[in-house]
Amino acid sequence: MKKLLLFAMLLLLIPLAQAEDLTLTDGATYTIGVNKTYDKVSITNGAILYFAYNTSNPVLTVTNWMYVQNATLSANLRGIGGGAGASSQCSAGQAGSVGGNWRCEPGIGSDGTGAGGAGASNSVNGTNKEVSWGGGAGGGGRGCNINGGAGNAGGGIIHIIGLTGTIITINGTITADAGSGGAGGASCGCSGAHCGAGGGGGAGGTILIDSKGVVNLTGSTISVQGANGGPPTNCVYTCGSGGAGGAGQSKVFYWTLYNSSVSALGDTSIHWEQQAPEWAVTLNTPTNNLMSKNATIIFNCSAQKYSGFNISNVTLLIDGATNYTQAASGSSASIQTSQNVPEGAHVWNCEMRDTNNSRFTSINNRTLTIDITNPSLNMTIAPTYVSRRTGNVNNVSFNWTASDTYFSSTWLTFNSVNYTPIGTTPNFGYNLSITTGGINYVYVYAVDTAGNMNSSVTSVYLNLYNYSVDYQPYVVQNKETTISFYLSATDTTQYNATLVYNGTAHTMTEYYNPLYKLLKYTFTTPSVNATTAYPFYINFSLDNEIIKTTNYNQTVQAIPALTIAQSCSTAFFRFALFNEGNLSSLNGTFEYNFKHGLENTDKKETYGTITNSHQIEICTNFSLSDHWIISYGEIIYYSSEYEPRRYYIYNGTYVSTSAQNISLYDIQTADSTTFQLTAETTSLRAYINKYINLLRWYPNLNTYKTVEMGKTDEKGQTLIHVKSADADYRIGLYEHNGSLIKLVEPTRFLCLTSPCSYTIQVSPSDLDYTSLLGIQYTFTFSPTTNIWTFTYSDPSMRTSTMNMTIYKITGTSIYPICNNFYSGYVGVLTCNTTGYTGNLKGVVQRMSSPAQTLVSKLVSILDQPFKSSWGLWLSLLIALPIITIGVMFGPIPALIAGIVSLIPALYFGSISTAVVASIAVMGFIVSHFLKRIGGYY
Repeated sequence: MKKLLLFAMLLLLIPLAQAEDLTLTDGATYTIGVNKTYDKVSITNGAILYFAYNTSNPVLTVTNWMYVQNATLSANLRGIGGGAGASSQCSAGQAGSVGGNWRCEPGIGSDGTGAGGAGASNSVNGTNKEVSWGGGAGGGGRGCNINGGAGNAGGGIIHIIGLTGTIITINGTITADAGSGGAGGASCGCSGAHCGAGGGGGAGGTILIDSKGVVNLTGSTISVQGANGGPPTNCVYTCGSGGAGGAGQSKVFYWTLYNSSVSALGDTSIHWEQQAPEWAVTLNTPTNNLMSKNATIIFNCSAQKYSGFNISNVTLLIDGATNYTQAASGSSASIQTSQNVPEGAHVWNCEMRDTNNSRFTSINNRTLTIDITNPSLNMTIAPTYVSRRTGNVNNVSFNWTASDTYFSSTWLTFNSVNYTPIGTTPNFGYNLSITTGGINYVYVYAVDTAGNMNSSVTSVYLNLYNYSVDYQPYVVQNKETTISFYLSATDTTQYNATLVYNGTAHTMTEYYNPLYKLLKYTFTTPSVNATTAYPFYINFSLDNEIIKTTNYNQTVQAIPALTIAQSCSTAFFRFALFNEGNLSSLNGTFEYNFKHGLENTDKKETYGTITNSHQIEICTNFSLSDHWIISYGEIIYYSSEYEPRRYYIYNGTYVSTSAQNISLYDIQTADSTTFQLTAETTSLRAYINKYINLLRWYPNLNTYKTVEMGKTDEKGQTLIHVKSADADYRIGLYEHNGSLIKLVEPTRFLCLTSPCSYTIQVSPSDLDYTSLLGIQYTFTFSPTTNIWTFTYSDPSMRTSTMNMTIYKITGTSIYPICNNFYSGYVGVLTCNTTGYTGNLKGVVQRMSSPAQTLVSKLVSILDQPFKSSWGLWLSLLIALPIITIGVMFGPIPALIAGIVSLIPALYFGSISTAVVASIAVMGFIVSHFLKRIGGYY
């Protein structure tokens, strides 16, 4: 017995023979004529599997899985034909023979029969259109004495059986159409009614998927066409024709159906019957097609057995391999596990096994992709320094590459704004408008479908700058002018500027300015014969980036000639001729030669002669400039019976719109003595090409006036014309620019030799002149003669009048005691303050607009302790009552009263402050000893 049991157990361990596989592909065809069982069925790529029906019932049984992709299942052969209808004279047709065979199976139905339509006198209607599923069409009804026609072939049948746990997936075409019913019997004549037989009923096709596992018909097209009934046969006589046979039905049966697409044509019904499932495997998490950047995934699935054996375990399958198994018991189980999944795409499912070792999986696999790698990102163009002018659109170009197996998108961020660039993987670019100076941070991002991100940041330093150019649009030739360049920028650590003027480059010089970077270039405008526009621009370097300004034009106007006439509208010099002796007006001849311009280079020369005129005026066009310069000026003037004389304008003399009146003095020939004047140093070195000014003293005017000028030759000599022994003269020796070399003390000229001569010798001490406001002067006071002397020379010739005032300063007031004026840009002022003592102050003012104090001098004359007799008498009259009152109170009050009585004398200037202070000190000393001797404590 034990041996038998052991043998039985060994037999159980011997594996059953495995069924064969069926594989069709690439348009291959195969016909099932008998029942077949396959372990695995694969029909793909245009292949066709035919279900043939003859005398057997072919059934396709699948034990593992069936896969149909882009292929066809077709019941192309029909069932066997229906039998003929029975005959009955002038009565309803009898049932035809049974159609095609169909095995009886509970829940589906038994064999049907084809039936002829019932006969009637006027109409025949098929009453029983039901035929067996897949059976042949019913035969036609029999007419009078005529048998009914045989039925046509039955509909096709497709029958697929899936065993428990199988997976059937069909994504293709399933076709099972039926045949038409037979024709009705012919009519006949009877003694009674005349009628015709009805046609036979139509056949029906059948598709039966009888599966205990998973059926997936997603994307399939199911076509089941029920056939029409057979046509009637017309009556020969007047009675009505027989009715048509009813249409056959087609049905689809299945046990489990998932997402199917069913198409039923014609008079076809889809019979939905689903058997309660025996099991279920459900995939819960993760969701299908999950893309994760986390390699750790939590898998969750559940299993259910509704009948049969219990569950023994549940297994997680990844890429078809066992990943994790968990034991179970009972009819339900679940599994949840956290697994580290490698990077890449994966397929997963859960498998349930029962205690019978049968396996069951979910209907569909799920896919899962793990992507833990960030996209690659590389900035190919990332500028770090850009210079742009404010107001312009500062487009800065960025380019980068980004790639990933599951690449999604890339973008650029600036100032919290996302900019989606236009481009295709892997190259991207964007032009970003940046208007903020300084460091600007620009971020570039790339992300894949799993959410992995890579970023790159670049700092773009935008050196925003503004500039302006300051220049004179209209200038005159040979005028010094300046072109200024003002630069403000976020950063001006390194900069320079070059002026390109009329195609020639000039380096500009920097000047300090607290607000801007200031660079200038000063030059003399070119000489032109006619007004000319000169183009220029500035190239400036800002942190080694060369930037060009806009183009500018400066118009250079030609210097016009001077207008010299007896009278003109815009005179700056007015020369009038007078008699030196009596200062009466004269008419004479003026020969002139002037060179002028805006600088001391490239002068415009004007010369000519005006006769029989008292005056001439020199005019120019001040609309071009109000700072004309006379670089050389000479006038020779003379009249009948008068000596020819000259007058020179100092080189570099500025003129303005305010006309300057200059008097020219001529001497009658009868009154004139010609002296040869020589100017030399004490070492006998000649003063060559120097100007000589001859000044004559006019007592009634209390002033000196320039009556003649000369210019020394190579021997330092020139001629002057004086009134010998009758007038006081002073001689001034000058440089061409008006600088005073020496001013000779007043003298009267006597001719002691022939020819008459006079020599000026200049020692080094004669050159000691003080200069203020461009005016050379000496200001002295002689304590011996009490004479104040101010000697001056203004090379610019802008001084119109000098004023010297001497003031008397007392303890309480200041008042003038002498006030002298002198008109002209060279002269001598004197003031005699004999008889005045105390503090004297001399002040010299240059009379311009406004008046400017040139120099002041303070002297104290303390020859006597009491300065004024009338002040002393008045002070005494005031002091006596004050002292008398003090005596009445005692010696010490008397001393105090005496000191107080000196205050009026100080006020009147009769005594000085030093005298009052000395008497007060002595009084307090006496008071001290009186108190010690006399007991005054």
